Amino acid sequence: MTLLRILGVGLLTANAAVVTIGHPAGFSSGRQFATWLGLVLSQTEIGGYVR
Repeated sequence: MTLLRILGVGLLTANAAVVTIGHPAGFSSGRQFATWLGLVLSQTEIGGYVR
């Protein structure tokens, strides 16, 4: 139900996220979740270069 409060997230998107992600406690931070989604560089990459 919390996902439905986000603007632009409907019932189908919220259900797909819950099924795909499972329990959100598996992510230690929002950045780790965003990296998993592919929205930001992974924590071992800097501007396309891997550390």
